[in-house]
Amino acid sequence: MSTPRPTAIWLGATLMVTAAALVAVRSSPDTDGLTLWALTALFASRVAGQLLVAVRRPSWLPPMGDWNFVPYRFLLPVQLVLLAVMSWLAAHEPSAAPTLGRLLVELAFLYWAATGARYAIRMIRRPDARWLGGTIPIVFHWVLAAFVFALGTAHIAA
Repeated sequence: MSTPRPTAIWLGATLMVTAAALVAVRSSPDTDGLTLWALTALFASRVAGQLLVAVRRPSWLPPMGDWNFVPYRFLLPVQLVLLAVMSWLAAHEPSAAPTLGRLLVELAFLYWAATGARYAIRMIRRPDARWLGGTIPIVFHWVLAAFVFALGTAHIAA
């Protein structure tokens, strides 16, 4: 299984922006709003990419089977609702809710760890897919975990 080069670059850039967003949110609480918007935009790029594959099937993006395990007719509405919720959360100033913030941070770590385990299992089972083959869902679950972490951090810092 080979990941098209543009997709591999996109996934690598997504991971770098996600890591930079996490560093930014940890170093300065003032970046929380910008970080939430950046992570929302990254997730929107995944939704747009998958929609493009469903409609056009461009050669520079992998086939639909690499994008999800859930049938697309069910996944797309969930993704659109998730984008709406993420946008709403990014647009509103978080309240000072340190208990909620700590819970969200802990959930983000659990989410990231579960997704990391999923990646490790995939790489063990599918050495032909190393490093980015079939990882679109995994990479964007890391983006969502980063969003939950940034949101939690914002509630702690508010």
